[in-house]
Amino acid sequence: MAKGMILEKDDSTFQASCAKGLVLVDFSATWCAPCRALEPILEQLSIDMQSTCSVVKIDVDASPKVTTQFQITSVPTMILMKDET
Repeated sequence: MAKGMILEKDDSTFQASCAKGLVLVDFSATWCAPCRALEPILEQLSIDMQSTCSVVKIDVDASPKVTTQFQITSVPTMILMKDET
């Protein structure tokens, strides 16, 4: 788990993390400067909203299946999901 309450997921663990409730998915990459700039904001959001919303981080380089599934072509990209069973 990253700092704050951000959950780091990959191709094999992503689906279960979005099955129930409100989830903000952050598609990012380690080499992406804007992604790194957003990280402290998302960390604080994950703490402030922990009873309402989960924050999940996906590294696009390490998770090609999920990245392709959502047709992510640039980072950072964020998607808000609800009850994706």
